[in-house]
Amino acid sequence: MTGPIAVQYPAIFEWIAAQLAELRLAHSDDLDHLSEEYRRGKQSLDVYRLGYLGELIVRHWLVEKNYPFESSPLFATKNYIAPDLIVGGKGVDVKTVPQYARELQVNEKAHKKSKGVSQYAFVKPTGMQTANLWWVTHDEVSAWELVTSTYTPLYRYVIPQTS
Repeated sequence: MTGPIAVQYPAIFEWIAAQLAELRLAHSDDLDHLSEEYRRGKQSLDVYRLGYLGELIVRHWLVEKNYPFESSPLFATKNYIAPDLIVGGKGVDVKTVPQYARELQVNEKAHKKSKGVSQYAFVKPTGMQTANLWWVTHDEVSAWELVTSTYTPLYRYVIPQTS
């Protein structure tokens, strides 16, 4: 695991993420696999906004560090089953947690599916256009504690208090 890495990002990302989340919500029935597992009711808009913000932050950090990468579309009208990013030939799934989060989490079922993901980029906004970023390999996540959450079994890592 590498991180946390402190990242600054442009304020406009908050607005872009909110706009993309509204668009995603409008298409949610088509894009959420019609499964209750992926629905969060009234929380959906916040979940989408946070996810888009994390993806924008990671892409920004990669550009700032001059790391070449390929990316999946931020929004598509059909499900796009592929890693969010390809960095150094490795598939990366971006996961974003809220500012108040005390742990990093990965859904067990999604983790075990093979969609070419060999690492994760976790993003935790910390306020005032700053965030913490962690890079974690697929194998490292597999070694995390497996617990059952409100919605599904998941792997979790408790973030040390200094992060």
